[in-house]
Amino acid sequence: MDWVEKYRPQHLQDVVGNSGAVRQMYEWAQDWSRQKKPLILYGKPGIGKTSSAHALANDMNWEVVELNASDQRTKLALERVAGAGSTTASLTGASRKLILLDEADNLHGQADRGGAKAIVEIIAASQQPIILIANDYYSLPGDLKAATEPVQFRALQARSIVPRLRQICAAEGVACDPPALDAIAERAGGDMRAAVNMLYAAAIGKEHLLAGDVHTSAKDERSTIFELVGGVFKGRRDADLLRMAVEVEDTPDAIEQWLEGSLDNMPDLASRAKGYACLSRADEYVGRTYRRQYYTLWRYASAVMLIGVADAAGGHGIHSRIMPPSRWQKMGASKKQKAVRAGLTRKLSDLTHIPEDALREDFFTAISILVEQDPAGYVREFGLDADELNLFIHDKARAAKVVKDVAKEEKAKEKTAKEK
Repeated sequence: MDWVEKYRPQHLQDVVGNSGAVRQMYEWAQDWSRQKKPLILYGKPGIGKTSSAHALANDMNWEVVELNASDQRTKLALERVAGAGSTTASLTGASRKLILLDEADNLHGQADRGGAKAIVEIIAASQQPIILIANDYYSLPGDLKAATEPVQFRALQARSIVPRLRQICAAEGVACDPPALDAIAERAGGDMRAAVNMLYAAAIGKEHLLAGDVHTSAKDERSTIFELVGGVFKGRRDADLLRMAVEVEDTPDAIEQWLEGSLDNMPDLASRAKGYACLSRADEYVGRTYRRQYYTLWRYASAVMLIGVADAAGGHGIHSRIMPPSRWQKMGASKKQKAVRAGLTRKLSDLTHIPEDALREDFFTAISILVEQDPAGYVREFGLDADELNLFIHDKARAAKVVKDVAKEEKAKEKTAKEK
């Protein structure tokens, strides 16, 4: 389990820094009523906005219904999910439900037509508290800003980050030299998530963290992409993989393609599915990087894909040559695959009423294992075509045959029904 999730604050008192913002959230929740405006938490990534919202819900015994504006941006989708969630009672016995909408500042442009308007309408009808999360408050539509109460989160000071890093080291049984923690806190640039990721990369597997473990000296020879991919599947140390990722000339989205191609050669289907789930999560960070032009997020993409795929591979290596992606095929195939994946996620979300981001991050691995066991049954249940089935079983020929056989069966049933 990565340390960001493991040591995420569970209560508002555990949140580092931004005491004014935390106090504003607590007072809003204590005296919440339908007449209260929703909060909009804004500030740079990694400084505790989403974690604070979850901690608040935990303190108040509120269930959380979390949506992502990048996935659920149309008026229809927002009304169906957030609208229904905000006006119906909790099924878990929680006193209220907190509707949490992340990436609210991505509600812009042609693809989001009606999205901001839908949020304002849902706010007006809501019987439950709502919190929106944004990086850039000033890019939000005027009517959305007028309907919400802003809460600013500021970048954390290094001296505020160090005590939390020290607590994590103590919990993990790692002795840490103060200069090492100071260096990490300074390099994080006010981003707690980045600081914890850097601490993990430097300290994992060690009993004593020294300042020299944090600062990687420049090498005369850079690592190659072949060494990096090979290291992932052979189970190299997490810190080594993250260092090599910095040294290679390829960007995280290119590294993702190399890993994706090699995952196909893993014989164990469950491990392969776990690896693909990690790549899918990393792909979210890559997408956010390009949307926001905030390249610090590349660090998260690298950590998620490298450490996640290495864990899935289990150090067994791959018994085939590591080959470079075929660019002219890859671009077309990758574009098609992403389109198929996006369409499939929307389809499953509509059928199961589970948000798209939750499907990608929490359910795809489990669904893949189930589909592998009974592909024909799920083709019938979900209406999968060959491309969609292939995303689950990673066997184009088999996927095509299963879909063809199911179509024949359905046709035979229709013929029999007509004859009767």
